[in-house]
Amino acid sequence: MNIIPLIEINNKKIQNSELLEKLNEDDLVYVIDIDGIKKNNSNLDIYQKLSKKYQLDIDSAPRTFGDVVDVFMAGAKNITLRKTYYPHIKLESIREITENKIYANIEIYNQTEFYDDFFFEGVDGLINFYSREELEHDFKKLEVIKNISIKNKMYIYENNKQNIEYWNKFNPECFLVDISNYWEFKQI
Repeated sequence: MNIIPLIEINNKKIQNSELLEKLNEDDLVYVIDIDGIKKNNSNLDIYQKLSKKYQLDIDSAPRTFGDVVDVFMAGAKNITLRKTYYPHIKLESIREITENKIYANIEIYNQTEFYDDFFFEGVDGLINFYSREELEHDFKKLEVIKNISIKNKMYIYENNKQNIEYWNKFNPECFLVDISNYWEFKQI
């Protein structure tokens, strides 16, 4: 089982930053930048510092092609895009500037829109932040996730070891786990 530690940047600070020191140099780290997502204020300076020691998958909700370039220039190995923030992206343009991986966050507005307006064609994988509980209470959303997991590499965010067996039926490529729980998951 492949597990990637997830760190959060919020208010220009890395949450649980002391735990980063326990990682090996060149480890892959998934960075979720709340400032970038909610405030359109990506922490490029923090990415630059982190990228000197780790490989970074950055989820900061870039809104323009220029934002994507900035995130890569700041040290991202891979990026995650969010349709809500960048609805008219042209993946071909990004592919022209990088061979790195491009992921997309799964966003289900209604049960048909995910396929009717498939923003994610051509991405290297999908990131699922929907919880087990959320999917178990929304059968239609669960069916959409099941269907897309058949054809796409899926990266699943999870912090409860008890849910691993549940997610295995979706054939996940890997799990994204908060860095505070990372070593606990590594023992599975």
